[in-house]
Amino acid sequence: MSKKIVFRCNSNNEIGLGHLVRCLAVANKLKDNNIFFATDKDVSNSYIKNDFKIFTKRSDEDENKFLFRIYNELNPDIIILDIKYTYKRHFLKRLKKNSLKILMLDNICEGLIECDEIIFPNAHFNLDRLKNLLTPDRINQVRTGPNYIILRDEIIDLKDKLSKEHEGIRIGVTTGGSDPEGVILKLANLLREINIEQNIYLLYGDLYKFKNKLYSLDLPKNMYILPYSLECLKELDIIICTFGMTVYEMIYLELPIITVSHNKHNTKCTKILESRYSPIENLGYYQDITPNQLSQALNRILNNNTSLKPFIDGAGTSRVANIILNI
Repeated sequence: MSKKIVFRCNSNNEIGLGHLVRCLAVANKLKDNNIFFATDKDVSNSYIKNDFKIFTKRSDEDENKFLFRIYNELNPDIIILDIKYTYKRHFLKRLKKNSLKILMLDNICEGLIECDEIIFPNAHFNLDRLKNLLTPDRINQVRTGPNYIILRDEIIDLKDKLSKEHEGIRIGVTTGGSDPEGVILKLANLLREINIEQNIYLLYGDLYKFKNKLYSLDLPKNMYILPYSLECLKELDIIICTFGMTVYEMIYLELPIITVSHNKHNTKCTKILESRYSPIENLGYYQDITPNQLSQALNRILNNNTSLKPFIDGAGTSRVANIILNI
């Protein structure tokens, strides 16, 4: 039986595309249902295109009012909340007064206790962070870990298309869809300073707002600036990337990774991931990285034949879709 399912998510220059991209990945597994995307007036609409219906937040609405309007006007069976917001328990309890089901995706808030399903779709989450919000039995029901990592179909399909026919080692640098901190500029300057001989590809995202600064850098002949694309990605041998969805995509593709963090919180998350699933070269907060640290990390990868042990099977998106249908 077809269900009406609403994905509540956003994308913009500050938060990037990650929340929207993973919701789209799951929605694509649910196309036999009536799917809506409830978004702010941001860039989301251009990515959703005509694949799904769009329900837009009004400029005078706060989050609670918007959700009530979603409930009253769309009358959904299920709402997936993939947005960082401090949902209160009493609010979600009111929202669920009839038969509405709620799935919370990757958000810690008081309202978790009222959700029918809770998923943290990553391999670094520490369940201890929920001790003050949920009972031990409820914490045991939270779904997290490698089995719930959401990947795009494009990444799944890319695995068999990775090319190793080119000469030499190609290093890619990618810092997400928006990179609001300008991390790629810092990495470009570090790579220029250490003066390595391998070809380096600086891949900027669709929402990156510092393109002029990037293109104005005085770079050596072995450093290239390109928009991020899967065509370029499949030709790379080593990836330097900021912590986020890209890390898990590269792990699935079994590409050697050097991770950097664009904030202090992500530095802690990267350390957890590194401790659980080595070898991942973790350089920490991007502002603290030195040329010597980056050089040593690259040398360890270039001189190490130990590949990253794969732990993502690529079926997480389907698992999450099935959970939604069976709430």
